[in-house]
Amino acid sequence: MHWKLSHYLIVSDPIINDRFQILYSTRTAQRLLLSTTVVENILKNNLTAVSEEIIAKLVSFEILVPSEEDELNTVINRNTTAIAQDDTLYYVIQPTAQCQLGCNYCGQKHTSTYLQEELDIRILQRIEQKLQNQVYTHLAIGWFGAEPLLGAKQIERLSASLYTLAQTYGCTYGAKVVTNGLNLKLPLFRKLLECHIQTIEITLDGSARFHDQRRHTKSGHSTFDIIFNNLQRVLALEDFESLGIQINIRCNVDVNNYEGVPELIELVSSHKLLSRINKFYFAPIHDWGNDAHLLALSKDEFAKMETGWLIALHQKGFIRNQVPTETHPIVCLSLQREAEVIDAKGNVYNCTEVPYVPAYENSEYLIENLTQPDIKAASPRSFSQWNQEILAGQFPCHGCKILPICGGACPKSWHEQVSPCPSIKFNIKDRLVLDAYAALKKPAAQPVP
Repeated sequence: MHWKLSHYLIVSDPIINDRFQILYSTRTAQRLLLSTTVVENILKNNLTAVSEEIIAKLVSFEILVPSEEDELNTVINRNTTAIAQDDTLYYVIQPTAQCQLGCNYCGQKHTSTYLQEELDIRILQRIEQKLQNQVYTHLAIGWFGAEPLLGAKQIERLSASLYTLAQTYGCTYGAKVVTNGLNLKLPLFRKLLECHIQTIEITLDGSARFHDQRRHTKSGHSTFDIIFNNLQRVLALEDFESLGIQINIRCNVDVNNYEGVPELIELVSSHKLLSRINKFYFAPIHDWGNDAHLLALSKDEFAKMETGWLIALHQKGFIRNQVPTETHPIVCLSLQREAEVIDAKGNVYNCTEVPYVPAYENSEYLIENLTQPDIKAASPRSFSQWNQEILAGQFPCHGCKILPICGGACPKSWHEQVSPCPSIKFNIKDRLVLDAYAALKKPAAQPVP
């Protein structure tokens, strides 16, 4: 067999007294820590100087691939196969179109519309029909907004039926909620547990002085202290670790608040909350039908700052994998065969970014409306040819080294000619080094010669 180095290979800078480097295959999301001498021989294709044991690992991790292989075609085939074989039915349900906040980058138009009980029945019928027609093993529900906790009654009302539906068809069940955190009081938190919520994501845009300038109420009142106090009380529960729930913090970043990110990290750490937080991540502001992305930091600027934030978290004991350990063949629900978003008005979409956004009213993202079943959008649904478009070279993902762990990021953004390339594309080598030093702190971790 003749081998070549995979195109989907990332090589770190030398580490540990410049004696070792990391080879990371984005095709398999696996990595090897090898001596710089061995790495040099591999990169020069001098494989006779490399042990058979290491070559076997290189082949297994797909760092070395058959010389005649069309790698892009392999990746795309894996993506399309994963979509065809996906056994999770994912639904995002928006219980209300209302939100207390007046975030300056939000593209949604909020109204006092709530999911009505007659729509509950149609939602359940729609989901049941799909469970009947396909072989699914898991039903996943995402409660999304506007602000979903304003529709807590709707969440509670539907959750029991959804859970029963999953059991009826032999599926496991899981749910998550993305919230601004303003209403996350302890009694409501306990109710969410009863609704089988497994993950809660809360947004904090930096420390109070930055967050409150952008995530204030519609009447201009500050929200940071309320949200942070809610978070503290939830994480301080004596039985928290036995509840089986994950709390994530998301921090949206642009040119106006990046200075508040280190302050937020310090605040969360000083209150000893990091040990109970599952995920703490940073997201650049993106276009929401309103050109909000024009306030974003450049890709390079954000990636460099993010590296510093990740190091700060690492130094405070918040150690998580910063480089994926799995590939990402299904980039979003738009590509899943039957995944959908249903808003409080009964509109059915194939993208979470379009409900309540005036710029997307009556757009191609609308599949149908449950209150007017005779009105249906043309098929096939948007982005059904996404992987074929990449294969045809229509987008830069065609030649990108991180395609297998990225999946192309956001098809909608690419189609709107806005690059959604994730920060990991620009700081993946730094992330690899950070992960390596974290692993070396563990007694069992030893570098491969």
